[in-house]
Amino acid sequence: MSENKGKEVAIPVPWGTVAAQSWGDGQGEKWLLIHGWLDNSNSFHYLAPLLSQRGDTVIAIDLPGSGHSSWLPQGLMYHDLEFLGAIHRVIKYLKWVEFGLIGHSLGGGLALTYAATFPEQVTHLIMLDITYLPVRPLTPPQFQLRIRQAIESIELAEAKFGTGNGKVYKTKEDVRDRMMQPPVYLRFQDEGVLETYTPESADILLERGLKEVEGGFVLRRDIRLVLPSIHHIDWNDQREQAKEIKCPHLIIEASKGPKSKFAHSMYDIYRLNPKFKQVDIEGLHHVHLNQHQTVNKVIMDFLDECDRNKKAKL
Repeated sequence: MSENKGKEVAIPVPWGTVAAQSWGDGQGEKWLLIHGWLDNSNSFHYLAPLLSQRGDTVIAIDLPGSGHSSWLPQGLMYHDLEFLGAIHRVIKYLKWVEFGLIGHSLGGGLALTYAATFPEQVTHLIMLDITYLPVRPLTPPQFQLRIRQAIESIELAEAKFGTGNGKVYKTKEDVRDRMMQPPVYLRFQDEGVLETYTPESADILLERGLKEVEGGFVLRRDIRLVLPSIHHIDWNDQREQAKEIKCPHLIIEASKGPKSKFAHSMYDIYRLNPKFKQVDIEGLHHVHLNQHQTVNKVIMDFLDECDRNKKAKL
């Protein structure tokens, strides 16, 4: 796996650092890559080096609390929307004026919201098996219940784990076996998701997401990331932000990924953008890792088409 590793980057933020990997320093496009919930920047193990071979500059971040990035200070909750602030700090640090965004799952939703909020900065938007910014799993939609569960959950987590990572696993294989079991919320959807990774994909993410401790191994991610979120974007706001995407926009949807009626309803809005393209691929939610060659070809063909269209207008 080491041949695909990027150069380690540590971007200073007020609570520590946002860790990242970088590939390439060419004169082509600039790309920021954002991984999904509970993953890390190794999510783009195959795609990032390929983009750099085009002469592009690629930065794949570990979101706060994930991978090698700093955790938020003790006592605070993670709000997925506040990841956008961390992303903006990264962009400001890099001094990027224009760049493309690629995100998987939660990362794709974050990329969408960032592109809608700062449209003058984003040249391309590529979303992998997601069409909107999802609600963090196990978060109740009802206002009072959501707030109560978020507050009580962090109290319980602090009492049980303190500031630790959570469960200690005896071997790396034990961790992989746990990863291969999809979260409960996926299994009980209308179209139950019974798997998301292949063993090879899980190993790629664990290479960056695992830490050895006394007695075995722990996942590097902050346990607070799995707790219910205290707030999320209203559905109407999600639809409105979709109207703001005017740049070339690609969504790749995996046939066996998580589905929802709301997610598919977003396509009617996206199709108002003449630069929008949707591609369906047979595969699991982590299709960009499991079937990277197929996904990467779709992305590269899309970028080649964008380049041709751009040149045709010059």
